Amino acid sequence: MTRLLEVSEVSYVYPDGRSGLSDVSLAVQDGERVSILGPNGAGKTTLMLHLNGTLTPTKGTITVNGTTVEDSTLSTIRKNVGLVFQNSDDQLFMSSVIDDVMFGPLNLGFDEATARIKAEESLELVGAGHLTERTPHHLSGGERRRVAIATTLVMEPKIIVFDEPTSDLDPATRHELGELLCSLPVAQLIVTHDLSFVADVCHRSIIMDEGRVVADRATTELLADADLLVAHRLAAPR
Repeated sequence: MTRLLEVSEVSYVYPDGRSGLSDVSLAVQDGERVSILGPNGAGKTTLMLHLNGTLTPTKGTITVNGTTVEDSTLSTIRKNVGLVFQNSDDQLFMSSVIDDVMFGPLNLGFDEATARIKAEESLELVGAGHLTERTPHHLSGGERRRVAIATTLVMEPKIIVFDEPTSDLDPATRHELGELLCSLPVAQLIVTHDLSFVADVCHRSIIMDEGRVVADRATTELLADADLLVAHRLAAPR
């Protein structure tokens, strides 16, 4: 399998001197769905913001699809790393669903007809093809989440990073989202507190605490280690 994402001994110190990450190393292979778990303040969001160059490591390197994340490569990196935010409204700001999903391709220089075709294909892929002319803010939470994923998929990323994808979803919608993520033909890194969702969706799971990786195992093995979960303030799925 191809390593699409490789984080190698990355450390980050905030401007006020606080340590955000300490010697973090991890990798995501082509086709994998990997979770990042940990208590609040563990460094999960800080790591996520490094993956598309929003933050720059104090030490270490990050490589995406063979390209090192640095100032000169940010346009390539941001095409290859798709981010789906916890709040879908952060990604949906146009007057219609189709306009939101077309926004990215149009900004890449695609003509309107091609951008619309790509957007419609992405919406169909996430089961939202019937929503094209709807107003995003009139959609349900689950529908908005699907459209937000479509705005990322349309850019044809190599890996998608999800920030708390089950936040504010009811159990049925959460289950449908899990089925959707399992169907997507793209590697995924899922930052979440939802260990039940992880058990259903992720091949492998990583625990972070105090800016460090403290465990990296197959999800079934990691979630079966009750002492490990308790030590890092995580509750085993019921």
